[in-house]
Amino acid sequence: MFALRRQPGLRGARAGLVLGAAVGLGFAAVESCACAFDAVLLSDAADLRVVLETEFPRELLAPLGHGLWTAIAGAALLSQRRPNGHFRLAAPVVGTWLGVCVLHAAWDATRGVAGRLVTRVYGTEAVAPGPFGQPYLPRTGAGQEHLFTLLSAGGLALVALLGVAWVWSLSPGDAWRNTP
Repeated sequence: MFALRRQPGLRGARAGLVLGAAVGLGFAAVESCACAFDAVLLSDAADLRVVLETEFPRELLAPLGHGLWTAIAGAALLSQRRPNGHFRLAAPVVGTWLGVCVLHAAWDATRGVAGRLVTRVYGTEAVAPGPFGQPYLPRTGAGQEHLFTLLSAGGLALVALLGVAWVWSLSPGDAWRNTP
């Protein structure tokens, strides 16, 4: 909003989708680098396979997280912008913000849910480092690691599909193809 304050002509869902996606993808790139670095630090330095198996699906899906969420939020915000350039805090903007927060929370919860499901399947007890920490499996075998990766990536893919469906529902049909 601050960057657009002197651009009152930038309005509409399409402009919001494009600008929101640009902001979100920039943030996603930085966060992806941090996640990969964190995975390297938390794993055995010699076991690059585990790091790649954990991070590769996540990094493929990362653009479908923040990039989509900020595109959706930008579309809502700029579609409610007044012709004089002022932004309106209307119900669609608030509802979209809440929906995007739910998608982000679901995205962040996938690792914890996957860890809990793996403990159920294998009958082991997960160790939770604190009230807000991610549970981890103290004695993992190859089967547990692979199942965790599958469930974690599957959860991310499900949340990404929900975001894609939401963006698809915002598309104004032929207006996307026929406007200059």
